[in-house]
Amino acid sequence: MKNCAPFSDNTTINVIFVHRRDKGGQFISYRKLKLWIEAIIALIQKTTTLDELWQLGLWIRQECQKFNYTQTVVEYLRSVWAKQRDDLGSLAHVR
Repeated sequence: MKNCAPFSDNTTINVIFVHRRDKGGQFISYRKLKLWIEAIIALIQKTTTLDELWQLGLWIRQECQKFNYTQTVVEYLRSVWAKQRDDLGSLAHVR
């Protein structure tokens, strides 16, 4: 992954270079990779409090809007987030 130095407007470009037989070499955003989505899912599943989950959910919402995630990915992330919310909520009632 190439993490370019921040530009004067404080943006950072996070891309990787890939070479595909059908398209040749190109730079793509790591956000398009399945591994990135799996990392977000792991973060959701590792939250231990509803507050932590809520804060992560706010970040995920901003991330999805800013970088135009596909509707399929957004819906899947929402379902994983909702399941974790329900799981954490049921744990709070047990205590």
